[in-house]
Amino acid sequence: MQIGQLLGSGRSADVFELDDDWVLRRYRHGGDAAAEAAVMAHLSARGFPVPAVRSTGTPSELVMQRLSGATMLQAWRDGAITEEDAAAVLAELLHHLHSVPARVSALPEDRILHLDLHPDNVMLTPQGPVVIDWCTTEEGPPGLDWAMSALILAQVAVGPSTEVAAGARSMLTALMGHAGTFVDLGDGQAGPLAQARARRAADPNLSSQELALLDDAVALVSSRRIVAMTVFSCSACQQRITSGLREVPLPSPVTEDVPGHRFLPSLMPRGSYAVSPHTGVFVLDPDDISGVARHPDRGRLNGCCGLDGLDGPHLVCDACGAEVATQQSDCWSQQLVALIPDAVTMAVSSSA
Repeated sequence: MQIGQLLGSGRSADVFELDDDWVLRRYRHGGDAAAEAAVMAHLSARGFPVPAVRSTGTPSELVMQRLSGATMLQAWRDGAITEEDAAAVLAELLHHLHSVPARVSALPEDRILHLDLHPDNVMLTPQGPVVIDWCTTEEGPPGLDWAMSALILAQVAVGPSTEVAAGARSMLTALMGHAGTFVDLGDGQAGPLAQARARRAADPNLSSQELALLDDAVALVSSRRIVAMTVFSCSACQQRITSGLREVPLPSPVTEDVPGHRFLPSLMPRGSYAVSPHTGVFVLDPDDISGVARHPDRGRLNGCCGLDGLDGPHLVCDACGAEVATQQSDCWSQQLVALIPDAVTMAVSSSA
């Protein structure tokens, strides 16, 4: 393998020319790129845009597809892409990435995370955006990935460079708008944003000046968070039957794996709801519904140790008697309440 000229250097690695189609990335301080290569191969096989990769046999080296085009950062500096369009691309990449199942983790909520997805790690090629630099990849909840991207932008936005600070601030605001109600960053004290701050604080590649910006950056991200809460009411009489709930993706079900009867956990986290992609019903935790009573028709209240929900709607509005939901609370099923879409109305409030 004939190594050509140095094409670029990052904080931890150098990239060298091999030929018109391939480049060599080499960590300067050792390390093993095998896990990174495995993640990229996993993503590529599932349609996520990453460079093709192959091994050299040396742990600290990785041969990658040579990409043409500018980074998103350079394109923005050149005026070829706006802050809003750049944020839309970043958001689409994050949403796409988190739709891919985890490679190793068995936890249903875990996904592959990039943890350093920012404009300088996106190449705008003629075939579309491609995400590069996967050396920080892990698996975990998607909120951490969003928090890392937001915090990186925020550190630039509160930094001393007036040339890029305003653009980074606009990009951050737009990115948070694209996050949707699925993404909960928490705040600087708990949740993904606090975890992202801790990771950035422990990053040996950050300068003392960058570390000094962390608190202001966390505050900026917190101020840009969009929190959307949905309250469900009975369509017939408008009585509220839930408090404010946050929309999340429908979790994967947990299956029975212990002999004998036992109650499986609730499918939904408290304070949240999801839309079933199969039936369109609104699914929530049984403890999040109120103002309802059991159906007077006892033929609908069947089950073994609870309600099996197989005989039609059996929760009615306790103000007007309209059928509004079905509950599953039997020993063989996960605990949930499914609201009938035509029987409820939604009121959504958002704040930034």
